[in-house]
Amino acid sequence: MVIVTGLGRCGTSILTKYLGDVGFGVGRNINWHDEARAGYELSTAYSINREMWNNYCKAGKPIDLDFDYRGPYWKCKYKEAILNVDKDEEKQGKVEVIKDPRFTWNPALIEAWWTVRQDLKLIICHRDIQSVMDSRKSLPPQYDDPKRVKLSEYKEDFADFYTKVLQLEIPYVTLFFPKFLQNFHDTWLVLEIIGLSHNYEKGKKIWDEMMDRTLLDGRT
Repeated sequence: MVIVTGLGRCGTSILTKYLGDVGFGVGRNINWHDEARAGYELSTAYSINREMWNNYCKAGKPIDLDFDYRGPYWKCKYKEAILNVDKDEEKQGKVEVIKDPRFTWNPALIEAWWTVRQDLKLIICHRDIQSVMDSRKSLPPQYDDPKRVKLSEYKEDFADFYTKVLQLEIPYVTLFFPKFLQNFHDTWLVLEIIGLSHNYEKGKKIWDEMMDRTLLDGRT
C-alpha cells in the first residue's frame, strides 16, 4: 500500500486525485473540496491517525496499538484497524493509495503504521515550508490547521518525520512542489519506481486536463 503524505499545501491532494483518476484505488469514503483544492483523504485512515494523535501524541505518550479503536467501520484494536484499512472493499472500496498529511504531525504515527504494516511505501510531497504556511493562511477558516501555528513547528514536524522514515528504512520517494506538477514525465517515472505503474499516454492525458496555471506556478 502506498501512502501519500507531506506537510499539506504541497500537491498531496492533486497527486492522489490523479492516481484515483488513472485507476488506482483510493477508497470510496473520500471528499474533494474545490475551494481549497484539497481532500482525497480516506476517512478511516485519517480517523485512525486523528485518534492516535489525540490520545497519545498530544500528551507525549507512546502509542498503544492494543488500545481499542472506536472509529468508523471497525470496533477493534488500533493494530487491527491499521492492518485492515485497505482490506474491506465492500465498505471502503478498493484501496491501494491513501493520503494523509497527519503522518507528518508526529513520528510516532508512521512508526505505529510501520510496526503493523511493513508493506508500506511512501510518496512524500514537499515544498518550501514558508510557502506551505503562507498557503494555509490564505485558506478559509474551516481549512485551518488544528496542530501547527508557527513556522518552527512545521520545520520540526517535517524533520522529525523524515528522520523516522530514514531510521525505519521505509521505502519512499520525494516529489517537490510545484516542480513535480510541471514535469509529468519525471513524475510518472517516480511513480513507476514506487510501484504505481500505469499507462503513460492515458496518464498524460488525465494529467494535462487536471493542471491549471496557478498549480503549475506554485501560487496556491
